[in-house]
Amino acid sequence: CKFNDATDEYMVEVVPAWFNFVNMMDTGRLARDGLLITVNGKHPEAAVELLQPLVLQHWVHRKCELNSMAFHLREAYDSDAVVGPDAEKSFEAIMYHYEAVLRLAVKGKVVTLRSFYQTSHVDPSWGAQEVTARVPKDRNLVVWVPDFSDMDKVLGLLNQGFLVIS
Repeated sequence: CKFNDATDEYMVEVVPAWFNFVNMMDTGRLARDGLLITVNGKHPEAAVELLQPLVLQHWVHRKCELNSMAFHLREAYDSDAVVGPDAEKSFEAIMYHYEAVLRLAVKGKVVTLRSFYQTSHVDPSWGAQEVTARVPKDRNLVVWVPDFSDMDKVLGLLNQGFLVIS
């Protein structure tokens, strides 16, 4: 297989760069190495670029115990596997693990909330606010609590950079 263990160092560089929306990566090397899939739309600007899904998934499953980004991508893949037409709750897990991936990709960088949450449902005055993506040292950035009644605990976890869910 062209994509074997020799690509591990390369993938450790490529995956965070791929998800980093602050410093967009040059995709030329990915295309040259066969890691980029481009799906063309009706117009050239409608083209969508994808990191080779099977290569990404293979790397994720081999590295999820050692690499925080691989761990959260695996959790998102696993959550996606159970999403069905009546499984809205399962979709939440995809979203918070994907947010963990994005935080890991831009950790320490200053971003606007509008660039992090790319939706028309964010108040324009709120979206311009700049924040720093703080990331704790733990492999799992998602912390489950039974409820949010212990405000000191919840705020402490949020201030450390964890995603707190209930």
